[in-house]
Amino acid sequence: AEVGAIEKRERFKVWQIRNGGSLIRLALDGSPKQYPFGRSAPGHWTVKAWKTNRFQRLYPGHTCDVLMGDGKAARGNMRLATVRQSY
Repeated sequence: AEVGAIEKRERFKVWQIRNGGSLIRLALDGSPKQYPFGRSAPGHWTVKAWKTNRFQRLYPGHTCDVLMGDGKAARGNMRLATVRQSY
């Protein structure tokens, strides 16, 4: 999925998408173009749960940072509701 599609659906930004140690651009990596989730992830999910249940299901072997509204990376134990409220 294009990063913009993820950000629009989930209402937070993702950054520093990596495959191993290498930064990648998803749109150029043969990744799916559609973000298949019809709704944003529940606010009670943690950042780590979102990465595991959504991002890594779509992009096995990849990881990313979820950004707070100030541009800093959110901690893995932070709730998505808190991340979204920071925007």
